[in-house]
Amino acid sequence: MDLRKNDLSAIERAGLPRGRWMHYQDQLRRLGLYGVMKGGRGIEFRVDPGSISNGDSHKGFMHRTALPRHVRASLDDYRISDADETEFGFVLKPLKGNWYLYLFVNR
Repeated sequence: MDLRKNDLSAIERAGLPRGRWMHYQDQLRRLGLYGVMKGGRGIEFRVDPGSISNGDSHKGFMHRTALPRHVRASLDDYRISDADETEFGFVLKPLKGNWYLYLFVNR
């Protein structure tokens, strides 16, 4: 999603009000975070880029309106399993409401 465009209707359809989205964008710029992406799972607030050295894995926060399948009490020392393959390596730790800490481990 190109954040420079003025059409925020996709963000609002994902369940995040326009004013809150703009507030988050300002905060993310101030914090120097890597990026924000909207996908089929929700809205990702990515805190680091994938790289060749980590197999294109990354982590961040996610806002979801649907309950995720692969929830863990902790993401510390997580290693991907065959059961996680259906979510493309995403595992999530619930935070509050529709917010999750996530780890994406690429195969």
